[in-house]
Amino acid sequence: SFVEASEAEEWLNRWINKYVNSAPSASAEMKARYPLAEARVEVKEVPGQPGVFNAVAWMRPWLQMEELTASLRLVATIPSGS
Repeated sequence: SFVEASEAEEWLNRWINKYVNSAPSASAEMKARYPLAEARVEVKEVPGQPGVFNAVAWMRPWLQMEELTASLRLVATIPSGS
């Protein structure tokens, strides 16, 4: 479990960046292997609940239809490990 929000944020950003390729000229194969054009995660401690964090992830996937653009925002609570 994470002690600090910054530790969780750093770990989650390292993890999600394994799925990111921001090069617009990337081949279809590379876009399939790295399905996100952009991604980042922000983690903050829940006030009054030590060891509990809220994580917000922003992701912009590569899409099959070039004229369609979309981005996703996912919010999750990371419970205390104790």
